[in-house]
Amino acid sequence: MVRNSISVKIVAFGLVLITAVFWLASCKPSTNTNSTNTNTTVNANTTAKVCDASTNSGIEADFQKSLEADSVLAPQMPHINYYSINCVLYLQGWANNFTDFKKVLKIASATTNVVTVNFDEFWDAPGHFEQPPPGDQCGPGLKQCGDFCIPEGDKCSIKGGMDSKTSTSKR
Repeated sequence: MVRNSISVKIVAFGLVLITAVFWLASCKPSTNTNSTNTNTTVNANTTAKVCDASTNSGIEADFQKSLEADSVLAPQMPHINYYSINCVLYLQGWANNFTDFKKVLKIASATTNVVTVNFDEFWDAPGHFEQPPPGDQCGPGLKQCGDFCIPEGDKCSIKGGMDSKTSTSKR
């Protein structure tokens, strides 16, 4: 009698376990692709319909004009590199302090047609990039862009940079 009771409990447990496994297997993973919430991006204008080379160039030109118009940020432009790919504005370099850093991000996210701002290579202080001594060159795989070095495949938008206004990014 005790054996039958144990057998019934084992069979019942097995059925519950099998049911749970099948139920879990039928659950589908989330397909939420609307979230771009990471620590290095800022969602901006989500109304951009078509993002071609002309739109990206317009984003870069508008962002540059906004920086130039700001008396605090304009002198910092030799260490603020930017380029747009598919309406994502990429920032590289640094601002002089956290207040200026937030101001650059605010301008970037308010720029027409920018969908997202990627600032994973943009900092609120210098020291995160190789800075070549005067007359020296950047290390292997890098090129000079304003006051600092960036990967050779990245676009340099800084006036006087290695490929300012002449190159497209390979990124």
